[in-house]
Amino acid sequence: MDGDAGRTYRALMGATSTLDHSPRLTELPGASRLLRIDESTFAWVIAQVRDGSAPSSETAAAQAHQAGLLQSADPVEVEPHWDALLRRAITSPVRIDMVSVDGARAWATTVHVAGEIQLVIDQVREVTSSDSTVSLGARSSALTLAVGRIEHFSDLITALVPQRPAFGADPSESLTAPEAPGATTDPPSVDPPSVAQVQVVVSANPATGEPMIRDRSWYAFGADGTVLATLTGTGEATTAEPAPVGALTEILKADLIAAINHVTADRADSADNAEGAGQTTEGDER
Repeated sequence: MDGDAGRTYRALMGATSTLDHSPRLTELPGASRLLRIDESTFAWVIAQVRDGSAPSSETAAAQAHQAGLLQSADPVEVEPHWDALLRRAITSPVRIDMVSVDGARAWATTVHVAGEIQLVIDQVREVTSSDSTVSLGARSSALTLAVGRIEHFSDLITALVPQRPAFGADPSESLTAPEAPGATTDPPSVDPPSVAQVQVVVSANPATGEPMIRDRSWYAFGADGTVLATLTGTGEATTAEPAPVGALTEILKADLIAAINHVTADRADSADNAEGAGQTTEGDER
């Protein structure tokens, strides 16, 4: 990032929060913008974009202006490109919600899909875990916002989830030294607790039709998280079964396409119904 955008990001990089004193994300594949802002300030900007109902706040306006979200702080005027993007994002019927846990670290990520653009909202969370449960606690007071493009979707998702080889991260970053040439080992078991996990919900909420929700759970097993597993079955019959490394992004991409197609089909049905109703009314008038 260069120019004003780069200066803004570097200035905001120093912002602290109650849970993370430095950003979890510093760059993303294909992200044209990346910034860090207080959660309360972002909520203030969203209220301003939605209907101009944000209460007067010099602090929020100053930070939003510094971040480049406002064109003017007095009077309050949202930067036109951010205004258009945020409007599309908050009204988009398609979104991805992810909760990632990597050891003692956790974060929640929402990806609003607005055509070819994705708005990413990433926030660190407190986490407590046992052999059988994982619970999220308080949120960080800071958010990281990023703007990506659909052609970088797989790389974007890989960068947002825990950086474990099972999830598609570069295997060279593994902490374990490679096996000696010719060495053979049994495949790691998926019975012990995972070292990292990702819970993903892809949702499509069309204006008139039934919503579509796909909920999946992914786990990284092995000392460095080199074995990928996903849940299969339901209820007491649910088990973690090994999956091909990198399958998370491929299946998530398929789920995203299904969600977009679901909304597109609903819009087509609504248009056909409206056209049919118009023809019927016209016929009645004759």
